[in-house]
Amino acid sequence: MVDGLISDAGAMIRELVAARGGEIFDASTLKEPYRIEGKKTMGLELVEQLGWRTPDVIVYPTGGGVGLIGIHKAILELRELGWLPDDRPFPRLVAAQANGCAPIVTAFAAGARRATPVRDSHTVAFGINVPGPLGDELILDALLRHRRYRRRRR
Repeated sequence: MVDGLISDAGAMIRELVAARGGEIFDASTLKEPYRIEGKKTMGLELVEQLGWRTPDVIVYPTGGGVGLIGIHKAILELRELGWLPDDRPFPRLVAAQANGCAPIVTAFAAGARRATPVRDSHTVAFGINVPGPLGDELILDALLRHRRYRRRRR
């Protein structure tokens, strides 16, 4: 158990990996190869359950952001495979965060390419209390890419 937030646990793991090298493997967010592929299934299932159409908007509770990154990847790949029609716009992706810990929402609103870690973050939604998401650039890229695509198509 770590007394603190997910960022504190991540710092502890980084220290252990540095100290013990090959004995410990960091399998945290975006450090192992399969998590995004697993999260990608959410995007695949959404589209499949909608009859191979995309929804207009996907609102996703965002902590580390792997869910949004995976959904974004799924939609891009389905389009590349030709399984989604070209005339259907990408869904608008929305990162939902708590007021007390909203680094992605704040960065997006400011038009920033990176999120600034939140100091003294607090929220009762423990699972999304991630003050400095490792994949901030990937999350913001997904949010911006889908927003730009929808604007061009209208």
